[in-house]
Amino acid sequence: LKHDVTREDMVVAIGGGILTDITALAASLFKRGCQLAFVPTTLLAMVDAAVGGKTAVNFTGYKNILGNFYPAHKIIIDLDFLDKLPESEFENGYIEIKKIALLADSGLLEMIKEKAPLQALIEKAILTKKEFCLQDPNDMGERRFLNLGHTFAHLIETATNFNFPHGLAVAKGIMLAAAYSVFLGKLSQDEFNQISLLFEPYQLPNFPLLNFTEFKKIIRKDKKKGKEVNLILLESIYKPFLFPEANLKRLYNFIYQK
Repeated sequence: LKHDVTREDMVVAIGGGILTDITALAASLFKRGCQLAFVPTTLLAMVDAAVGGKTAVNFTGYKNILGNFYPAHKIIIDLDFLDKLPESEFENGYIEIKKIALLADSGLLEMIKEKAPLQALIEKAILTKKEFCLQDPNDMGERRFLNLGHTFAHLIETATNFNFPHGLAVAKGIMLAAAYSVFLGKLSQDEFNQISLLFEPYQLPNFPLLNFTEFKKIIRKDKKKGKEVNLILLESIYKPFLFPEANLKRLYNFIYQK
Protein backbone atom coordinates (compact mmCIF):
# COMPACT_ATOMS: atom_id res chain seq x y z
CA LEU A 1 0.00 0.00 0.00
CA LYS A 2 2.83 2.38 0.88
CA HIS A 3 4.29 1.97 -2.61
CA ASP A 4 0.92 2.00 -4.40
CA VAL A 5 1.30 -1.53 -5.79
CA THR A 6 -1.53 -2.55 -8.12
CA ARG A 7 -2.71 -5.92 -9.39
CA GLU A 8 -0.90 -5.17 -12.67
CA ASP A 9 2.45 -4.71 -10.92
CA MET A 10 4.80 -7.68 -10.71
CA VAL A 11 6.19 -8.89 -7.41
CA VAL A 12 9.58 -10.58 -7.95
CA ALA A 13 11.08 -13.12 -5.55
CA ILE A 14 14.83 -13.62 -5.93
CA GLY A 15 16.02 -16.33 -3.57
CA GLY A 16 15.41 -19.83 -2.28
CA GLY A 17 12.27 -21.82 -1.67
CA ILE A 18 11.26 -20.20 1.61
CA LEU A 19 11.34 -16.78 0.00
CA THR A 20 9.42 -17.89 -3.11
CA ASP A 21 6.78 -19.62 -0.95
CA ILE A 22 6.23 -16.58 1.27
CA THR A 23 6.27 -14.13 -1.63
CA ALA A 24 3.80 -16.21 -3.62
CA LEU A 25 1.39 -16.38 -0.69
CA ALA A 26 1.62 -12.62 -0.18
CA ALA A 27 1.15 -11.94 -3.91
CA SER A 28 -1.89 -14.24 -4.03
CA LEU A 29 -3.56 -12.42 -1.12
CA PHE A 30 -2.74 -8.80 -1.92
CA LYS A 31 -5.78 -7.34 -3.71
CA ARG A 32 -6.75 -10.98 -4.46
CA GLY A 33 -3.69 -11.50 -6.59
CA CYS A 34 -1.04 -9.50 -8.37
CA GLN A 35 1.58 -10.48 -10.94
CA LEU A 36 4.32 -12.78 -9.68
CA ALA A 37 7.77 -13.76 -10.94
CA PHE A 38 10.42 -16.07 -9.49
CA VAL A 39 14.17 -16.00 -9.89
CA PRO A 40 15.15 -19.09 -7.88
CA THR A 41 18.74 -19.04 -6.64
CA THR A 42 19.06 -22.55 -5.16
CA LEU A 43 18.88 -25.89 -6.91
CA LEU A 44 15.99 -26.98 -4.69
CA ALA A 45 13.98 -23.86 -5.52
CA MET A 46 14.67 -24.31 -9.24
CA VAL A 47 13.28 -27.86 -9.40
CA ASP A 48 10.70 -27.70 -6.61
CA ALA A 49 9.42 -24.55 -4.90
CA ALA A 50 9.34 -22.38 -8.03
CA VAL A 51 7.44 -24.98 -10.07
CA GLY A 52 3.80 -25.93 -9.65
CA GLY A 53 2.18 -23.00 -7.91
CA LYS A 54 2.09 -24.13 -4.27
CA THR A 55 2.53 -21.45 -1.63
CA ALA A 56 3.05 -22.19 2.05
CA VAL A 57 4.25 -20.92 5.39
CA ASN A 58 4.83 -22.73 8.67
CA PHE A 59 2.42 -21.92 11.49
CA THR A 60 2.44 -22.71 15.22
CA GLY A 61 5.48 -24.93 14.68
CA TYR A 62 3.97 -27.10 11.93
CA LYS A 63 5.36 -27.38 8.41
CA ASN A 64 3.56 -25.65 5.49
CA ILE A 65 0.25 -25.58 7.33
CA LEU A 66 -0.99 -22.37 5.66
CA GLY A 67 -0.96 -21.86 1.91
CA ASN A 68 -2.77 -21.97 -1.40
CA PHE A 69 -2.14 -22.41 -5.12
CA TYR A 70 -0.81 -19.44 -7.06
CA PRO A 71 1.53 -20.21 -9.97
CA ALA A 72 4.14 -17.62 -10.90
CA HIS A 73 3.50 -15.78 -14.15
CA LYS A 74 7.22 -15.94 -14.97
CA ILE A 75 10.08 -18.15 -13.78
CA ILE A 76 13.63 -17.21 -14.70
CA ILE A 77 16.30 -19.84 -14.05
CA ASP A 78 19.92 -18.74 -14.18
CA LEU A 79 22.41 -21.50 -13.41
CA ASP A 80 25.08 -18.94 -12.54
CA PHE A 81 23.44 -18.66 -9.11
CA LEU A 82 24.59 -22.23 -8.43
CA ASP A 83 28.30 -21.46 -8.81
CA LYS A 84 28.64 -20.38 -5.17
CA LEU A 85 25.91 -22.60 -3.72
CA PRO A 86 27.06 -24.42 -0.55
CA GLU A 87 27.43 -28.17 -0.92
CA SER A 88 24.64 -28.78 1.59
CA GLU A 89 22.22 -26.68 -0.48
CA PHE A 90 23.29 -28.46 -3.65
CA GLU A 91 22.55 -31.79 -1.93
CA ASN A 92 19.04 -30.58 -1.05
CA GLY A 93 18.23 -29.91 -4.68
CA TYR A 94 19.86 -33.04 -6.04
CA ILE A 95 17.86 -35.19 -3.61
CA GLU A 96 14.68 -33.56 -4.95
CA ILE A 97 15.74 -34.42 -8.51
CA LYS A 98 16.26 -38.04 -7.44
CA LYS A 99 12.83 -38.10 -5.80
CA ILE A 100 11.17 -36.89 -9.01
CA ALA A 101 13.13 -39.51 -10.96
CA LEU A 102 11.56 -42.34 -8.90
CA LEU A 103 8.00 -41.27 -9.71
CA ALA A 104 7.75 -41.48 -13.49
CA ASP A 105 9.50 -43.25 -16.35
CA SER A 106 10.63 -39.99 -17.93
CA GLY A 107 14.26 -40.93 -18.51
CA LEU A 108 15.42 -38.82 -15.57
CA LEU A 109 16.60 -41.78 -13.48
CA GLU A 110 18.75 -43.05 -16.34
CA MET A 111 20.19 -39.55 -16.79
CA ILE A 112 21.18 -39.49 -13.11
CA LYS A 113 22.86 -42.88 -13.39
CA GLU A 114 24.72 -41.72 -16.50
CA LYS A 115 25.82 -38.49 -14.75
CA ALA A 116 24.14 -36.21 -17.27
CA PRO A 117 25.02 -32.48 -17.16
CA LEU A 118 23.28 -30.53 -14.42
CA GLN A 119 21.36 -28.30 -16.83
CA ALA A 120 19.88 -31.36 -18.55
CA LEU A 121 18.87 -32.83 -15.17
CA ILE A 122 17.20 -29.59 -14.10
CA GLU A 123 15.28 -29.30 -17.36
CA LYS A 124 14.09 -32.92 -17.23
CA ALA A 125 13.14 -32.68 -13.54
CA ILE A 126 11.08 -29.54 -14.17
CA LEU A 127 9.31 -31.08 -17.16
CA THR A 128 8.56 -34.27 -15.21
CA LYS A 129 7.14 -32.35 -12.25
CA LYS A 130 5.21 -30.08 -14.61
CA GLU A 131 3.36 -33.10 -16.05
CA PHE A 132 2.13 -34.08 -12.58
CA CYS A 133 1.04 -30.49 -11.88
CA LEU A 134 -0.79 -30.06 -15.20
CA GLN A 135 -2.74 -33.29 -14.66
CA ASP A 136 -3.70 -32.34 -11.11
CA PRO A 137 -3.30 -28.59 -10.49
CA ASN A 138 -5.05 -28.64 -7.09
CA ASP A 139 -3.19 -31.58 -5.58
CA MET A 140 -6.17 -33.90 -5.27
CA GLY A 141 -4.90 -36.88 -7.28
CA GLU A 142 -1.66 -37.92 -8.97
CA ARG A 143 0.18 -34.75 -8.04
CA ARG A 144 0.19 -36.00 -4.45
CA PHE A 145 2.79 -38.57 -5.55
CA LEU A 146 5.29 -35.69 -5.50
CA ASN A 147 4.97 -35.91 -1.71
CA LEU A 148 6.98 -39.14 -1.65
CA GLY A 149 8.95 -39.09 1.59
CA HIS A 150 7.45 -35.80 2.75
CA THR A 151 5.14 -37.03 5.51
CA PHE A 152 8.14 -38.54 7.29
CA ALA A 153 10.34 -35.57 6.35
CA HIS A 154 7.93 -33.02 7.79
CA LEU A 155 7.66 -35.09 10.96
CA ILE A 156 11.48 -35.07 11.28
CA GLU A 157 11.63 -31.32 10.63
CA THR A 158 8.86 -30.48 13.08
CA ALA A 159 10.18 -32.74 15.84
CA THR A 160 13.69 -31.26 15.53
CA ASN A 161 12.51 -27.63 15.25
CA PHE A 162 13.62 -27.54 11.60
CA ASN A 163 17.27 -28.21 12.41
CA PHE A 164 17.77 -30.64 9.52
CA PRO A 165 18.11 -29.56 5.88
CA HIS A 166 14.90 -30.26 3.98
CA GLY A 167 16.61 -32.40 1.35
CA LEU A 168 18.20 -34.75 3.86
CA ALA A 169 14.89 -35.06 5.71
CA VAL A 170 13.18 -35.95 2.42
CA ALA A 171 15.86 -38.52 1.60
CA LYS A 172 15.33 -40.12 5.02
CA GLY A 173 11.58 -39.99 4.40
CA ILE A 174 11.92 -41.68 1.02
CA MET A 175 13.98 -44.48 2.53
CA LEU A 176 11.38 -44.96 5.28
CA ALA A 177 8.58 -44.96 2.71
CA ALA A 178 10.44 -47.53 0.61
CA ALA A 179 11.16 -49.69 3.65
CA TYR A 180 7.51 -49.52 4.75
CA SER A 181 6.49 -50.48 1.21
CA VAL A 182 8.66 -53.61 1.51
CA PHE A 183 7.20 -54.30 4.97
CA LEU A 184 3.67 -54.17 3.53
CA GLY A 185 4.63 -56.54 0.72
CA LYS A 186 4.33 -53.92 -2.02
CA LEU A 187 7.94 -53.20 -3.05
CA SER A 188 10.56 -55.83 -3.85
CA GLN A 189 13.78 -56.02 -1.89
CA ASP A 190 15.72 -55.65 -5.15
CA GLU A 191 14.08 -52.34 -5.98
CA PHE A 192 14.51 -51.18 -2.40
CA ASN A 193 18.23 -51.84 -2.81
CA GLN A 194 18.28 -49.78 -6.01
CA ILE A 195 16.63 -46.86 -4.21
CA SER A 196 19.10 -47.20 -1.33
CA LEU A 197 22.00 -46.74 -3.75
CA LEU A 198 20.56 -43.39 -4.85
CA PHE A 199 20.72 -41.99 -1.33
CA GLU A 200 23.80 -43.84 -0.10
CA PRO A 201 26.11 -40.79 -0.56
CA TYR A 202 24.21 -38.72 2.04
CA GLN A 203 24.52 -38.57 5.80
CA LEU A 204 20.84 -39.09 6.63
CA PRO A 205 19.44 -37.97 9.99
CA ASN A 206 18.33 -40.41 12.64
CA PHE A 207 14.60 -40.41 13.21
CA PRO A 208 13.89 -38.24 16.27
CA LEU A 209 12.98 -40.06 19.47
CA LEU A 210 9.28 -39.56 20.11
CA ASN A 211 6.80 -41.37 22.28
CA PHE A 212 3.62 -42.56 20.60
CA THR A 213 1.56 -39.59 21.82
CA GLU A 214 4.08 -37.09 20.42
CA PHE A 215 4.29 -39.04 17.16
CA LYS A 216 0.51 -39.02 16.70
CA LYS A 217 0.20 -35.32 17.50
CA ILE A 218 2.75 -34.28 14.88
CA ILE A 219 1.80 -36.68 12.09
CA ARG A 220 -1.91 -35.85 12.43
CA LYS A 221 -1.09 -32.20 11.70
CA ASP A 222 0.44 -33.12 8.34
CA LYS A 223 -1.23 -31.10 5.59
CA LYS A 224 -1.66 -34.24 3.45
CA LYS A 225 -3.76 -35.98 6.10
CA GLY A 226 -7.36 -36.91 5.37
CA LYS A 227 -9.36 -39.08 7.74
CA GLU A 228 -6.23 -41.22 7.87
CA VAL A 229 -2.58 -40.28 7.44
CA ASN A 230 -1.93 -40.38 3.69
CA LEU A 231 1.43 -41.93 2.90
CA ILE A 232 2.94 -42.02 -0.57
CA LEU A 233 4.50 -45.47 -0.97
CA LEU A 234 5.93 -47.46 -3.88
CA GLU A 235 4.75 -50.62 -5.60
CA SER A 236 7.84 -50.32 -7.75
CA ILE A 237 10.13 -47.67 -9.14
CA TYR A 238 7.91 -45.40 -11.32
CA LYS A 239 4.76 -46.75 -9.61
CA PRO A 240 3.86 -44.73 -6.48
CA PHE A 241 0.52 -45.14 -4.73
CA LEU A 242 -1.48 -43.47 -1.99
CA PHE A 243 -1.77 -45.50 1.20
CA PRO A 244 -4.23 -44.23 3.85
CA GLU A 245 -2.65 -45.52 7.06
CA ALA A 246 -5.25 -45.87 9.80
CA ASN A 247 -3.03 -47.99 12.04
CA LEU A 248 -0.60 -45.40 13.41
CA LYS A 249 0.61 -47.80 16.09
CA ARG A 250 1.81 -50.19 13.38
CA LEU A 251 3.60 -47.34 11.61
CA TYR A 252 5.16 -46.13 14.87
CA ASN A 253 6.33 -49.62 15.78
CA PHE A 254 7.81 -50.09 12.33
CA ILE A 255 9.81 -46.85 12.47
CA TYR A 256 11.20 -47.64 15.90
CA GLN A 257 11.45 -51.40 15.22
CA LYS A 258 9.32 -52.34 18.23
